[in-house]
Amino acid sequence: MLEDIMQRAMRSLALLCTLCLLLNLVAAAVAHGQTDEDLERNEKNRLLEQTYKKRLKAWRAERLRESVLLSTPRARQEREDEFAARVSDMSLREKVGQVFMVTFPGNVYSGDVADLVEKEKVGGVILYGISGNLGPARRLKRLTDELQGHATVDGDHLPLFVAVDQEGGTVSRLRDGFTQFPSAMALGATGDPDNADYEARIMATELLGVGVNVDFAPVADVNTNPENPVIGLRSFGSDPYLVAAFVRAFVESSRSEGLLCAAKHFPGHGEAAVDSHVGLPSLPFDAARLERVEFPPFIAAIAAKTPMIMTAHIALPKLNPEDPTLPATLSPAVLQGLLRGTLGYKGVIVTDSLFMGAVMKRFGPAEAAVKAFEAGADLLLFGADLYDRGEGEKTVGYEKAAMQALYDAVKSGRVSEKRLDASVERILRAKSRIAPRLLVPRDDRYALVSAGDDAGREAAEFMAGEAVTLVRNQGFLPLGETGGLAVIYPKKLDAVGKAFDSGLPWAKLVPVADDPTDDDVARAKATVKAAGGRALVVVSGVARHPAQEALVRALAAQKGAKIGVVAAGLPYDLLQFKEAPLLVATYGAHPGAFAALAAVCADEQRFTGHLPVSLPGLGDVGFAAPLRR
Repeated sequence: MLEDIMQRAMRSLALLCTLCLLLNLVAAAVAHGQTDEDLERNEKNRLLEQTYKKRLKAWRAERLRESVLLSTPRARQEREDEFAARVSDMSLREKVGQVFMVTFPGNVYSGDVADLVEKEKVGGVILYGISGNLGPARRLKRLTDELQGHATVDGDHLPLFVAVDQEGGTVSRLRDGFTQFPSAMALGATGDPDNADYEARIMATELLGVGVNVDFAPVADVNTNPENPVIGLRSFGSDPYLVAAFVRAFVESSRSEGLLCAAKHFPGHGEAAVDSHVGLPSLPFDAARLERVEFPPFIAAIAAKTPMIMTAHIALPKLNPEDPTLPATLSPAVLQGLLRGTLGYKGVIVTDSLFMGAVMKRFGPAEAAVKAFEAGADLLLFGADLYDRGEGEKTVGYEKAAMQALYDAVKSGRVSEKRLDASVERILRAKSRIAPRLLVPRDDRYALVSAGDDAGREAAEFMAGEAVTLVRNQGFLPLGETGGLAVIYPKKLDAVGKAFDSGLPWAKLVPVADDPTDDDVARAKATVKAAGGRALVVVSGVARHPAQEALVRALAAQKGAKIGVVAAGLPYDLLQFKEAPLLVATYGAHPGAFAALAAVCADEQRFTGHLPVSLPGLGDVGFAAPLRR
């Protein structure tokens, strides 16, 4: 019996082999029917695939080699010294180019940007959406590969600084496919510097994945002026030591991940009442005030070995009595006296954009560049401000004129070449921390981009939710099982509607204009009445949109109404509604904050945030109201 079974099995195996042979013959016949063009294309694709795999393997091997070589302080120091020694081999034109970081038009390597990189030998570029540089992650990676591939000095590759402003919150240049974090002030409201640490790690992974090696963050300004028009939510708070803790965590994490960062804006922009993009703020502070309030976050950044510190375009008449309107960026007393001297900073000093109104109106870009360099700046930044003003076509011309002005200043002796060498050496030492990566294959399958994954998004939403702060609750919450609720919000904040649709579906939603119209007010009144008189009104930018305050007061005037106010921008908006029974701050319009707000209204979680700024009459830094009262 067993012998019969074995014979049948052998016959079946023989039949299977015969069928496989026939199928192979058919396949060969089909392949034989292909045209020469088809065969050539298939072979080309096969070789191309092998090439990609080889380059990818080489890239990974190079990264491993670099991590081993740079894993000890001695190895890193040797690499720094090797880079710094290159200054002696550079021409004057090359050295001048290295101290400039420039803006350029478009996202294709050609024309202006090719000239700036290959001829002018610029030290770095900064990318903006308004100048057309940004886009999806893979396209951005191809642009940065092109930039680095042409960055040579004296025939040898020298990495470019490739920078963006990726602070979190509203100042996040990379959006398409990247994790969107809540504002710095929201992180401050969580009270946990580990959130800044984790945010910086995710940002570093995403930025390095697309070839960006410099992040102009964190903001180290202490936001002591509630009416500050340019810092606000970009600051971690109004307490110097709260801000310092978050700044240090961000810097340390960025460095550990291999991303260069820059604490900004020295000596401190938090008290300014004028936007330096437009005009020149002037602060009546002496050195003692700066040391007490503005300096602690910068001292923390220096202790964390921040590779760069960015200057502020603010006037300090008490420090520059001979020229009371001299911006700090152009002040030797500030850059050399305070930053280098008092604080002992040895890293790269980078200017804020020299196209900003605070310096350009008085000096022009060429003279501003020379004066900033004379004052002690190392890296002269030219941002996209002209694009904001509708004059973007002038950008590259002004940048080249500024380079020529510094070149002429060195040739004439106004600026010594020794002074230039010192700045170039600091820049080269910073560049030594940029690993000399091989170009990643351009095929999208091997782009190695890790931007915007679910882990980053979930972390950002958690942080935003953790920040939401209850500032007052006088019988408004909890809603109870029978309580109605109307939610009135600016229609541009569609995340509010989505959050309540999902988390509290029975709430009645009323989207309105930024400046609510009479019709908006009428609809809101009717909805509040139908909801039993209880409503949340979400406001944002009340000073710019006074009709929002009028809407709240009109609703509160209705008989039996309980109107809570949610500040979805600056928490200072709540100061206009001190009599409201419910006051909540979200520190920005992040979806995670609104999801947490809806969950609290549904009695599914609790508020966990604490004020990172002082709100006179409502609470000081660290305050949070109890939920049940």
